[in-house]
Amino acid sequence: MAGAAEVVLGFERIEKVYRAGWRRGVHALRGVTLTVGAGEAVALLGHNGAGKTTLMKLALGLLRPTRGGGRLLGRPLGDRVARRAVGFQPEQPYLYPFLSARETLELLGHLNGLRGAPLRRRVGEAAERLGLEPALDTQVRRLSRGWLQRLALAGALMPDPRLLLLDEPLSGLDPQARLGVKDLIRELRAEGRTLLFNSHVLPDVEQVADRVAVLRGGELVACGSLDDLLSRDGGGYELELGGPVPALVAAWPGAERLWSRPEAGRSFWRFPPLGRQEQQRLLGGILAGGGEIVSFAARREGLEAFFSRLMTAPRREEAA
Repeated sequence: MAGAAEVVLGFERIEKVYRAGWRRGVHALRGVTLTVGAGEAVALLGHNGAGKTTLMKLALGLLRPTRGGGRLLGRPLGDRVARRAVGFQPEQPYLYPFLSARETLELLGHLNGLRGAPLRRRVGEAAERLGLEPALDTQVRRLSRGWLQRLALAGALMPDPRLLLLDEPLSGLDPQARLGVKDLIRELRAEGRTLLFNSHVLPDVEQVADRVAVLRGGELVACGSLDDLLSRDGGGYELELGGPVPALVAAWPGAERLWSRPEAGRSFWRFPPLGRQEQQRLLGGILAGGGEIVSFAARREGLEAFFSRLMTAPRREEAA
């Protein structure tokens, strides 16, 4: 986390082991240390079973850690006072089927101490932010999955939270609704609220997250800003040439010509990751061969490609 921003949520070497009968315990989390600063939108990434939901439940006190600990808004994880300032949207929320969407939000507001005009105002604000107005008087049992998802998100806003924990907020939504949720995440962040969310929709994550934390088998295997993570090796390099193409370029292992404009004496090439000495040899060879370097820059790797590399790389115990 950059700078000295207030730590809203922090985990310190936290572990969670589930006991499974006579078998050895199942490690859901293994020594995870992670901080989320005020006003950040941090995305948790990982395959199913990686520990993402477990981490959120530990923050809320719905589970107790086996080892380690952390702080929630300056208090111990799960502290009741701190939880009043947290909005939580579970991936599979349990909602009373015979209540309307409006009654559901009113119930959640009551649980957060709201009554009368403030309650009605909060319900209206949450419904407006999620585009839920057309369904407010519809019973929960008659709502589609997409409407249920909007209702769960609106419910997470009822406490007027400082911190939002969102478990798959983009799941089950059509493209228009997903766009609305992405806009909402940006708005909440602009208001100074803090978000920790997980999602399998990586292109959307790339658009709204300040940082990502990647879990694999309960271990934190990568954490940082998108700029930091995606500018590391793996993206390769892009080169625009002017003039004739030196033989060195065309013969370089893994080089790919993307386009060329012979009439303008321009061509554009993509190269695999290069070490410093390889870069010097390539660029020096181009100049020595009469080529003109118009531009040469590292190519930012997409989040999907980065995530795929992490998930397929040998794990430390496998590589040992």
